[in-house]
Amino acid sequence: MFTGRFHPVDQDLRHHWTQEKKCFEVAQVHLPDIKVTDLADIIPYSLINDPSFKNANWFINEILGKTKQDTELIKTVKTYIECNSNATYAAKQLYIHRNSLQYRIDKFSERTGLDIRNFRHALTAYLILILNDQFPM
Repeated sequence: MFTGRFHPVDQDLRHHWTQEKKCFEVAQVHLPDIKVTDLADIIPYSLINDPSFKNANWFINEILGKTKQDTELIKTVKTYIECNSNATYAAKQLYIHRNSLQYRIDKFSERTGLDIRNFRHALTAYLILILNDQFPM
């Protein structure tokens, strides 16, 4: 089973449904032992299957949404992941207090649904952040 996201009923609904159906198909091929998957599980495999990155913007919008406009938050999360999820080291790199870093990480998790303290979600977040740098809208 693939758990998608909620979408408003508008002209883009069919496109969202088609993309999520593709995600389900990727999950069946690459993650057959996992009973329930979500977008965070599928993104690395979807990007491998689609080297042209023609659906990159859809993935970026689904994960980041309005968060991609918060450049300070994006920089914080990217630095945290690049520091091997070491909060103390990342806070030093960013010249902020460790509690401020934790607040920003929680804010990112709340907005995107990705808990970047978890490796699988951190990998997905990092891939999406790299794609966002490569395919800005």
